[in-house]
Amino acid sequence: MFTMKKASFAIAAVAFATSAQAAETAFSYTQLSIAAVTTQFDDDIYISSGPYSYEVYEDIGGAALSGSYQFDNNLILGVSGSYQENSGSHTEINSTGGLYTLGYASPIASSVDIIVQGGLAYTELEVCSYGCYSEDDNGLYLSAGGRGWATSWLELNASASYVDYSDLGSENSFSVGAAGWFNDTSSIFVDLGKADDVKTAGIGYRYTFN
Repeated sequence: MFTMKKASFAIAAVAFATSAQAAETAFSYTQLSIAAVTTQFDDDIYISSGPYSYEVYEDIGGAALSGSYQFDNNLILGVSGSYQENSGSHTEINSTGGLYTLGYASPIASSVDIIVQGGLAYTELEVCSYGCYSEDDNGLYLSAGGRGWATSWLELNASASYVDYSDLGSENSFSVGAAGWFNDTSSIFVDLGKADDVKTAGIGYRYTFN
């Protein structure tokens, strides 16, 4: 398990890397995006809706927003947030997430970048039955991934990430995605992910500033 000291060292290493002369990346990371997202639970969640009845939840869905800014030295500041929910006749479940990152992008070929990031993650889960009960936590976030041009208009990407929450423990996840570019600024993207106990999917629109 990563400790606070190790995570801090990793983030410092990212910042140190930017002191070197930065080569031009294959992509611009100054962007805004919006997506429809869904999370499917590996194990169904049962919430009591009466003395002898339950409502069963297999998934939740909602929206995600993200934005990032790339400096001239390829340092990237990013922020993202999401809200997902599902409701039955007498119960409801919802989840809120936030992520604040400092990252660095480096080209390894004319059409391929690698990206490393460190930051802070926030999550909150609320369940409503006979009243509403919520649990929230913060954690350290680390990730590494890559993205590249498969063709002149098709982008492929993948990443692996790790979050060490204060109370909820740690979580590993892996995601793969693709984006179809209409021009230099607009793209439609699809992402599929797998974490320790959930599967995720999203489809959205990204506007990139060049």
